[in-house]
Amino acid sequence: MEKFCGNCGAPLDYDARVCGQCGTQVDGKEKLRVKDPEKVRKTKKIMKIVIIIGILSLVLFGTLKVVYNLTGVRGLTRKVMNAYKDYDIE
Repeated sequence: MEKFCGNCGAPLDYDARVCGQCGTQVDGKEKLRVKDPEKVRKTKKIMKIVIIIGILSLVLFGTLKVVYNLTGVRGLTRKVMNAYKDYDIE
């Protein structure tokens, strides 16, 4: 398992006592990052993209459903029935 500096996120050797990037002392008391910061950024970016695609899919599906109901078979039937109701024969 690779370790990362808690200050700058640079990868550390397993037995390192000082970060080679920023010079922060690494000892047992300091919390070390176990996750790679680059992977965390990529994961967040992917999650944002997935959420945006999901929202756009829902909006597109809703729009298509409304359009289908107004113009498809149901829409035609509704237009015919409304025309029949409005046609007043006496």
